[in-house]
Amino acid sequence: GVVAHSAETLRQAEAALTAALSAQASADRLAERWDRRAAAAARLAEREGKRAVVDDHRQRLSRAENAEALRPSLEAEQAARRALAPLEARLSQDLGAAAQVRRKALALPAALRDLDLAAVPAAEALASARSALAARGAELQALAARAAEAQQAEQEATAAEQLAQAAEQQRQQALSGREAAEQQRLECSAALAAACSARDQLAGLAQAAQAAEQRAEAAAAVLQGRQRQQVAAAGRNSADAELNRAQATLLELRRRQLEGMAAHLAQQLIPGSPCPVCGATDHPQPAAAAEPAVAAAAIDAAEAAVAASTSAARQAAAAAATAEAELKALQEKAGSAADDPVAARQAAAEASTALHEARQRAAQVEALQAQIAKQERAGQALEQQLQAAITALALQQQSAASARQRAAGLRAVIREALGEGVEPAAALRSLEPLSTALRTMAASAEAAARCRSQLEQASSRLAAELADSPFRDGEAAAAALWDAARRQELAQRIQAYERELIELRGLLAAADLQDLPEQRPDTAAAQGAAQAADARRSQALGDATRVQAAQVELQRLAEEHHQALQLQLATRQQAQLLAGVAERCQGKAAPYISLQRWVLSAYLAEICQHANQRLTLMTSGRYQLRLSDEGGRGGRQAGLGLRVLDAYTGEEREVSSLSGGETFQASLALALGVAETVQAHAGGVHLDALFIDEGFGSLDPDNLQLAMDELERLRAGGRLIGVISHVAALRERIRARIEVSSGERGSTARVCGV
Repeated sequence: GVVAHSAETLRQAEAALTAALSAQASADRLAERWDRRAAAAARLAEREGKRAVVDDHRQRLSRAENAEALRPSLEAEQAARRALAPLEARLSQDLGAAAQVRRKALALPAALRDLDLAAVPAAEALASARSALAARGAELQALAARAAEAQQAEQEATAAEQLAQAAEQQRQQALSGREAAEQQRLECSAALAAACSARDQLAGLAQAAQAAEQRAEAAAAVLQGRQRQQVAAAGRNSADAELNRAQATLLELRRRQLEGMAAHLAQQLIPGSPCPVCGATDHPQPAAAAEPAVAAAAIDAAEAAVAASTSAARQAAAAAATAEAELKALQEKAGSAADDPVAARQAAAEASTALHEARQRAAQVEALQAQIAKQERAGQALEQQLQAAITALALQQQSAASARQRAAGLRAVIREALGEGVEPAAALRSLEPLSTALRTMAASAEAAARCRSQLEQASSRLAAELADSPFRDGEAAAAALWDAARRQELAQRIQAYERELIELRGLLAAADLQDLPEQRPDTAAAQGAAQAADARRSQALGDATRVQAAQVELQRLAEEHHQALQLQLATRQQAQLLAGVAERCQGKAAPYISLQRWVLSAYLAEICQHANQRLTLMTSGRYQLRLSDEGGRGGRQAGLGLRVLDAYTGEEREVSSLSGGETFQASLALALGVAETVQAHAGGVHLDALFIDEGFGSLDPDNLQLAMDELERLRAGGRLIGVISHVAALRERIRARIEVSSGERGSTARVCGV
């Protein structure tokens, strides 16, 4: 209802506005007609007031058109006058310039010297002077050629003299170089003789240096030899003293043993028993011991000490003898320098220095020989240069004299023709400005003559035309001249004035400007009513717009609510679908295998496929690995389980039921399967090396043989197989190997079979 009410209000306001605008338009049209009539009447009165000025413009335009007929003759006469003035001025300048350059010219002919330049010469005199000047120019050119030839001869003479000086310098340099080369050759010859002598003395100097070095070493060792001899002598004396003490001790013990022997025997006598010495059974007075008895062990120890002292004394004596012999040998080798090792060392150094210097001089033999040969070749070259310089000097001196003579003859001919001190080239150059000036003056005179003739013709034609015109002379006709643009503009303005008068009279006589009121109609009231109606319409339009906008907004909100419900439903369905996929990927829904384990199970199936090819060969077809979907507790291992198919029983069982050797075989097969799978999925990357650490000890001989056969097949395919094992049977199958053995000092490695 609100929308309908606002629409009706708007319709009524638009109708009122239409009526008000129609009334305003009628008032505006009537006022516009009244304004056009008033403006046309005022414009007509203003145009009628300028009639006298327009008539004056008509008279001036008629005079300008009459003068325009004389324009070609006027312009021709004026152009001729303007052209003649600079030509006459230029001719005067050319005349002065010709007189000035004639004063500076050299070797002028008589026609040029007699030519009067106070006024412009006649054309015949000027032509004759120019011909005489051209002839003199030809003569001067010939003389200039001879002067150039003379100058060329003088330059050749100068060049020959310079070449002669250079040849003389080369001769002096060749002489100096030959003397220096000879001096160097003599010095090199002396050095070569000294080097050859040194080379011949090398053997003797080497022996002398070696002997001096040996004497110096012996002299330096004498002091140590003496110290060793003294130490050995002291040791010998000490050993002798020790031997004497040991012998004295042994003699004393034996003496005491002999003296105590009777007491010892008396201690062993038994009453009634026979004496071991005399056989008597009666022992009336047994001997008593004056000192303690000496035991046999003490005697043995003393004898051992004597034997040791004797051996030590012998060794000390031998050492002393050896030290004395060494000292004597050193003294004999050192000779007179035995007591002065410093002098011996200095002599050895001097001998070594002499040998070194001799070797250096001897090493220069070949270089000096080559240098002497080179100097001889250089001397020959210098001799050739000297002869060439002498020959060149003579030739250049002769050439210089000939050139000087030819130049003098040419200079004499020029002096005879021009006089002393006049150069043909300078005279020829001095005539060039005069020739140019005469040529310029002739051209200016010819141009001035033509211009005078044109002026006379133009003046005659203008006088004839002025006689038939309203102008008394050319100046009056020139003053009346207007340019075409001004004449055209004035004619257009006069025509526009006439057309405007006709248009204004026709406008005032128009039917729509008749029967108009005396006063101008009032349009302000109609305009105010139209503005008020427009304001009411604008307000109604605003109300209707707001009502429609509210209606559109309500419709939009309802549509958005409907779309939000549809989006919520679709989002809920998408979330349920994604949640299901996520639970399947995480293994929380049947079959309770996560996406990661499902992908890994695919790789594991491919690995088992490759591994079974190896395991079948290693187990003679008994075992095959099978992928199991059964997992551990809670299904956490689902999809990654392995079982073993036993071909002997035809049943699958757990991998934990395999023996140690079978487990090793299965592990090796899986490792090879992993390698081949990685190689297949790694974009062409090859796994060319395989290392196996232990595990072979758990195999029986047959299975070991099968495993090694499989590894041999892999090696034959280009792979590097490394085996780390302590099984002795592998030595027969592996030729290239590294054996590690342990010992008391650690382990050692040895490469075998390579």
